[in-house]
Amino acid sequence: MIGYSSGGAIAYEMARQLYIKNDKLALLVLVDTPNYSKYPVGNIYIMAIKNVLPWLTDLPIRRLPYLAWFAVKKVLRMFSGSEGYSPSRARAAINSYQPKPYPGRLLLFRTSWKTKKRGQDLGWEGKARLGLEIIPASGNHISVMNKNNSRQLAEQIIGLLQKGDKDG
Repeated sequence: MIGYSSGGAIAYEMARQLYIKNDKLALLVLVDTPNYSKYPVGNIYIMAIKNVLPWLTDLPIRRLPYLAWFAVKKVLRMFSGSEGYSPSRARAAINSYQPKPYPGRLLLFRTSWKTKKRGQDLGWEGKARLGLEIIPASGNHISVMNKNNSRQLAEQIIGLLQKGDKDG
């Protein structure tokens, strides 16, 4: 099971619940997911702007005006609540989640995003009973999911799954 950013917290809890029901996973992977009980989500509006700007720099220059306008419209719709999304409710939900220990092993793919502020383990140390393995990932928090970086990430995860199959 794999989760990216705040989706990693959801994947973590799903994996925990599956384990409780004796449905063990081959692999639990978080991609640049902080433990939000240690590093709460701040102002969603500021985060959206900070996270969109680096992403825009990776795009071809001719597409920037269209994509920038599209992104602005999308963000405005999200924050107005017209798409059924409430930033304040989402932030409250993720910040109130207190992850309980996971009985298995946890792999954390980590970009250089906020390494000094949040530490290399993003607050997950001690949460996985069989250990936490931190694997460097290319790019920043947004560009880790661009075409080249996500392909590299997928290849690494496939390799880890194949190694697990050989190990037993």
